[in-house]
This record gives sequence, structure tokens and C-alpha cells, in this order.
Amino acid sequence: MAIAKLAGKGMDVDVAGVQAVSEQARRVADGMEPRVVSGTLWAIAKLRRLKGMEVNAAVVRAVNKQARHVAGEMGASRHLKNLVGGQEV
Repeated sequence: MAIAKLAGKGMDVDVAGVQAVSEQARRVADGMEPRVVSGTLWAIAKLRRLKGMEVNAAVVRAVNKQARHVAGEMGASRHLKNLVGGQEV
């Protein structure tokens, strides 16, 4: 998430760094808590929108799979707000 926040402030973001962090996210996705799932999906979307960076599809699938598992634990305010692009649900 920190990388996406820096990108949002106009800082240069290293593609290799994003890929390395993404790979780690894929490896631990099945243990992510709801807040981490929503934050990770938010960061992926923000990097795509702001910098045109593509995150490996396997990473997105792994985090989305975990999102389905923890969806019942996500509060309708903050977590779901992240999942729908920052808009209130």
C-alpha cells in the first residue's frame, strides 16, 4: 500500500520493487486478514490507474480468492469502500 500512496503523490515507483512485493503478496494471500486484502486490492488498482503498472494476474487471483473467503468479515464501510474504488457503499 505504501508504494501506491507514493505513486499517488507523484513519486517514481520502481517496477522491479512492485513486482517483488506483489510476488510476496501472492505467497501469503491465503492468510491475509480482511483489512490487508482490501488494502492490497486498492494498491493494485491505484498502481494500475496512476502508473499503468500491471500486477501479475496470479497475484490478483490469489488476493481475490482470499477476498471471497473473508468477505463476511469485511465491514461495509472501510473495507468495501476500498474494494469499490474509494466510494462509499
